[in-house]
Amino acid sequence: QVDRGYIAGGKSYGYDIVKDEAGSRYVINEEQAHWVRWIFQKVANGYPFRHIVFELNARGVPSPRGDSWAVSAVYGSPLKGSGIVNNQLYAGCYIWNRSQWIKDPDTGKRQRVDRPRHEWRVQDVPELRIVDQETWERVRARIDAGRGADGKKRAQRPRSALLSGVLRCPHCGGPLNSGGTTQYICTKGHDRGPTVCPGFSVGRKRLDRRMLSVVRDGVLTDDVAQM
Repeated sequence: QVDRGYIAGGKSYGYDIVKDEAGSRYVINEEQAHWVRWIFQKVANGYPFRHIVFELNARGVPSPRGDSWAVSAVYGSPLKGSGIVNNQLYAGCYIWNRSQWIKDPDTGKRQRVDRPRHEWRVQDVPELRIVDQETWERVRARIDAGRGADGKKRAQRPRSALLSGVLRCPHCGGPLNSGGTTQYICTKGHDRGPTVCPGFSVGRKRLDRRMLSVVRDGVLTDDVAQM
């Protein structure tokens, strides 16, 4: 299908899928394409990704999944080619077969596995370009800065805090994760902005000490040790 000019994947933000008897094709969705260009222009001009997401949510722009925008939807993963700013289709290049989904027979969960580059199918599709080349290159320069030849960031991400992902925000129910070295913060409020969650933060040292004291008093006792 790819060799014949059709698509073999799913829907991509900024495009609609039209079908005929032979297969499916992408056509540009002009309304979504407007926001794709808007995002790229903001990124090219150096706007923080969080601020871009905040403004999209404040304007009520539907995300690719139809709900609120998150930083992951815009930034994604440069290594996996996910996220708005890493989608090469916007630059007129269609890539298929770069990964596959395999189900774990024990857990039943599907896991994404990257295929080697020589198995990728790459085609130029200039008629599907949404972002001009200059803007695309400016965005790539910003995203790829500080990455090695393997595409990975040279700096290592700091270790997660003790209770990251365990605690929940009292406003929206989203997970609390490490916000710097001193606080736990609501991930939704931090990534999606005040129109999604007003935000919540709490001191890490005080909360860690309190939670560990509960564990110590309730679990590390002679009665529990004898059970």
